[in-house]
Amino acid sequence: MASLFGKLKRALSGDDAPETEMVALTGAAPAAGDDAPAPPAKKQKKEPKKQGCQGRRLGDLRRLRGRAAILFTCPTRMERKACHEAWELLTNYVGDAEPTSSSHQSLAASLQDEAAASKASGISTYDLGSSGVGWATLDGPDVVDLATRMLRDARDDPASLAAGARLVIRLAPMQHVCFASLQDLVEGAAPLIRKVFGGLRTTPFKACVEALEAAPKKDEAALKESREKSAAEAPCAAGDAPRVTYAVRIQRRSAAGFPKDIAIGALAALVPPQHAVNLKTPDVTILVEVFKSLCGVAVVPGYQSLCDGNLHRAAGKQPLHVELNKNKE
Repeated sequence: MASLFGKLKRALSGDDAPETEMVALTGAAPAAGDDAPAPPAKKQKKEPKKQGCQGRRLGDLRRLRGRAAILFTCPTRMERKACHEAWELLTNYVGDAEPTSSSHQSLAASLQDEAAASKASGISTYDLGSSGVGWATLDGPDVVDLATRMLRDARDDPASLAAGARLVIRLAPMQHVCFASLQDLVEGAAPLIRKVFGGLRTTPFKACVEALEAAPKKDEAALKESREKSAAEAPCAAGDAPRVTYAVRIQRRSAAGFPKDIAIGALAALVPPQHAVNLKTPDVTILVEVFKSLCGVAVVPGYQSLCDGNLHRAAGKQPLHVELNKNKE
C-alpha cells in the first residue's frame, strides 16, 4: 500500500515538474497576470539635515577670525545640545527688537516666523571640541546689543525665552575676533575703546611697548616688533568724554601661554586718563575671551550689572547639575 501511494504522489506532482524545470533553466520571468511578488522598491535617499541649527565640529579655527561671535558656556558633555538651544535663542532675538515671550507663542512657531531673518543674519553654532564651551557666529547684528537684550530679558521677564534657557549658561559677546597674540588683540580693541571712552590715551603699539617694558620677564622679540610698528603710528587724542569706571577681564581657555597680565596692562593703557579702574562695580567692562588660537574682545557697558553675562543667575536659577549617565547623546 505504501508503494502505491508513493507512486500516485509522484505521478500527481510530476505534472508541474517540466514547467518548473523549464523556468529554472531558461530564467524566464512569470507573466504580468501571475501572482508573483513585486520587486522591492528602491530606498529613497535621506534628505540632508539642515545645518543652520546644528552644533557642527570645526577643526580649523582660522575660519572664525574676523567674524563677530558669542562664546557661550554650558554643562560638560552637553555641548551639542547647548548649540541647538543657542541657535534657537539667537534666531528668536535677531531682527526682533521685542522678542515674543513663550506665554504667547511657542518656540517652534517663533522659529518658523524668523527663519528668513536668521538665514540672512548668517547664524551658525559650533562645537569646538572643548568641554563646556560653544561658539556662535553672527553676520550683521550687534553682538553686544544682542547679548544685553537677552540678559535683560532673563532678569526682568520670567516668561521670556532667555529666562527659560536650560543649557546655555553664560554669554560672552565678541565684537572683534583675531589671532591670540598681544599685538592683534590690542590693535583690534583700540577702535572699540575709542568709541565707548571717547578717545585713546596712547596708540595701540605704544600701549604694547609700555606693557612689555613693565613686565618682570621681557619678551624681546615682541618688544622690538611693537617699537618698530609704534614709530609709524599717528598720534591720538584722549577726548573729553564724561568720566566712567571700567575693568579689564580676560578669560583663558586652553591657552595658558597667552600673556594675560601684559594684555591687561596694554588694554588699560589705551583708556583715557580721566576714567578710573573699578574691579567690583565697573560701568564698562573690557571683555576678552581667549580660546586656543582665537582671541575675542568686546567693550560692554553694564556687563557687571547683568550678572557678568550669566543667564541662569540673571533669571534667578539654581546652578544646573546634569546627570551624565541619563543624558548621553
